[in-house]
Amino acid sequence: MTHPFISSGKLISYLMLAGLVAYGLNYQITKTLLHLSALVALVTWLRIGVLCFTKKNNLQISIDLKDPRIVLSTLLLLSASIVLVETSLSDTFMSDRFRRDFVTPAVCFALILPVTVADKRTFHLFRWAIPIAALSMAIPGIVDQYAHNQPNYRTSGNISLQIIYGTNLAILNAIGIILIMTMKPLKHPVLLVISLLASILGIWAIILSGSRGPLLSIVVVSLLTVTLVGLRYLGWIKTIIIVALLCSVTTFAVMQSSMSSRLSVGFSNISSNVKNSSMGLRFEMWKGAKDLIIEHPISGVGVGQQNDHFKARNQEQKGYMHRRATKFIHLHNDFINAVTWMGIPLGLLFMVFAVYPLIWALKTRKEVISQAIIAVSVIYLLNGLTNTPSIRATALTLMLSVVFLLLQFSAYRSEAASSSSSSR
Repeated sequence: MTHPFISSGKLISYLMLAGLVAYGLNYQITKTLLHLSALVALVTWLRIGVLCFTKKNNLQISIDLKDPRIVLSTLLLLSASIVLVETSLSDTFMSDRFRRDFVTPAVCFALILPVTVADKRTFHLFRWAIPIAALSMAIPGIVDQYAHNQPNYRTSGNISLQIIYGTNLAILNAIGIILIMTMKPLKHPVLLVISLLASILGIWAIILSGSRGPLLSIVVVSLLTVTLVGLRYLGWIKTIIIVALLCSVTTFAVMQSSMSSRLSVGFSNISSNVKNSSMGLRFEMWKGAKDLIIEHPISGVGVGQQNDHFKARNQEQKGYMHRRATKFIHLHNDFINAVTWMGIPLGLLFMVFAVYPLIWALKTRKEVISQAIIAVSVIYLLNGLTNTPSIRATALTLMLSVVFLLLQFSAYRSEAASSSSSSR
C-alpha cells in the first residue's frame, strides 16, 4: 500500500525497530511501543480516509490486494474476530487470557502492516537490531543461570517461561545466521563480530533454558540455512567447514550442560512410552484431543474446556488418561489446540495467519528476505508442535514483529526495483 503520509509510516518502522531491540530487556517496553505504533497507524488510517473523501479526483493512494502485508493484515483481523467470538462463548480463565494475549497484538499488527514505510536506512538498522536483540535476550538468561548455580536449573531470561524464551531466541538466531551468511565481512567487520557473538551466546542461552524443541528447531534450520545459503555465496568447501564447526561447537555445548541428559531422557521416555514424562503427558493429551475432535468436529469443545471432558472421560473409563494430563491449560500443540477448542473449520482458519508468511516466502525463496521469513516461520511452526506460541503474547509479538519488518523491507526492495526499471 502506498500513501502520502511518509513521515508517520517511517515513524512506525523506527518504533518497531526500537521495540525489537528492547524485547530481550523488557517485553513491556516492546508492548508499549507496539501500542504506540498502532496509535500512529490509526491516525494515518484516519488521514487516508479523509483524503479519500476530499480529493476524489487526485488520490495519492494505491492498494494492492495481493500485497502480502495487506493479506497478513486481513488474516490477523480474521483470527482476532474468531478469538473474540470463541472466547465470548466460553467462561473460563483461558478465555480471558487468550482474548487478552492474542486479540490486542493481532489488531495492532493488522493496523500497522499496510501503512508502514521502510527505506534503506531502516534495513541497515534492522541488521544491527537483530544481533543486539539476541544479545539483550541471551545475556540476562546466561547471567540468571549461573547466578542460581544449580545443576537442574533452567533459565528463562526476562521471560517467565523457558520454552517461550528458547523459541524467541531461536527465531532471532535464525535470522542472525542468515544475515551473517549474506554479509560482506570487510564492509561490516564490527557488525560481523557482534552478530557472531550474538549467535554463540544465543544458542548457549537456548541450551541453558533446557528447551528441547527450540534447540532442535534452531539446529535444523541453521544447518539447512548454512548449507543452502553457503553453497550459493561461499562455495561447497567453506560451507562444509562451517557446517562441521557448527555441529562440533553445538554438540560440545550440549554435552557440557543439563540439556544432554534432558535429550537422552526424553528419547528414552518416548521409546519406552512413559506416560508421566514430559512427552508422555503430551501424547496423553493429544490422544484425548483426537477423541474430542471426532466428537465435536465443527463446534469444538470451547476455549480452555478440554480438561472438563478429559476428567469426565476418566471417570467413565478407568485409565483413559494420566491424571496429570488433565491439569494443563492448553494442549501443547498449536494446531491441535485450535481445532479442539474451536472446531476444525474455525481452528484451521485461525491458524492461517501463522502459515501464510511461509507460503508467501517459499514463492520467492531465492531472496535473502524470503529466506529469513522461511526460517522464522519454520521455527515458529516447529515449536508449535509441542507448545502453543500462538496463544501467548510474548511469543506472538516477537514473531510478528520480525515478519512485519521483513515484509516491509521486501516491499521497499520491490518498489525500488520497479522505480529503477521504469526510469531506464
